[in-house]
Amino acid sequence: MKEFIIKYQVIIFFILSAVIGYAPWIFMRRPIWLIWGMSVSGALLTFYLDGKSGLLKILKRAVPKKEDIKPLICIPLFFILIEIALSILMTWLYQTSAAPLFIGGIYCHLSMNVINCLMTTKITFSTLAGVAPTNNHYIVIFGIEMTACAVFLIIKTRGQLR
Repeated sequence: MKEFIIKYQVIIFFILSAVIGYAPWIFMRRPIWLIWGMSVSGALLTFYLDGKSGLLKILKRAVPKKEDIKPLICIPLFFILIEIALSILMTWLYQTSAAPLFIGGIYCHLSMNVINCLMTTKITFSTLAGVAPTNNHYIVIFGIEMTACAVFLIIKTRGQLR
């Protein structure tokens, strides 16, 4: 079983994230999404594969060292800018589409995640079973593109996004 999980850890991670993340929505029949679905999935897989020591190792890496704080401040600010841009794009799609929840919410979010994954990692068919290495240059390009689209929409709609 462990070998199977190691071989397909990325696929299993996404399935677990979907199940854990959307379980409240499915069982309560209300549009609620558990935002910690991915974190819980990662913790469960790490604990299963590497035990308590592996989980502690990841938690220690999550706490920044003093010398790492300055670059970390710049990185969250950049990602906040990307999140704001993506929110603007999804809001516009939600408000202007015929099927707002599907187009503006689910499909747009899925598309952005797939594009982001394809653009920011060196993913190939041979790396699907593992974690593909990140290409940081593409993260910057993706952020600039999404911000440019959001600024264009704000200018075009005069801030009304309708």
